[in-house]
Amino acid sequence: MNLLTDIVAAALASIPLLLTLGLVTLMLALAHFLLIRRNRDLGNERLFSRQLIMLALTLIGLVAVILALPVARAHAIRSSRCWGYSSPVSLPSRLPISLPTWRLVC
Repeated sequence: MNLLTDIVAAALASIPLLLTLGLVTLMLALAHFLLIRRNRDLGNERLFSRQLIMLALTLIGLVAVILALPVARAHAIRSSRCWGYSSPVSLPSRLPISLPTWRLVC
């Protein structure tokens, strides 16, 4: 039963990625049709600016897909660099003061 819940959780986590991939693919196909395929009779020099637009749209789509990738939750990852706010510590000095410090709290 544990394997089944892991599979369902992975499938649910990948839904935004699949939707983003589908939308980016449709957007790029439509842009290719409107910018390049409709104007096949133009020369290479006139198609160059349209190809640059397609390149920019492809890079934007790539960033969108990267942002849609599933990310592990922060509390599930144990790192050796888990820093957090700790309780105040008194410094060995003449003045009895306590200062908040940052230290490893994991």
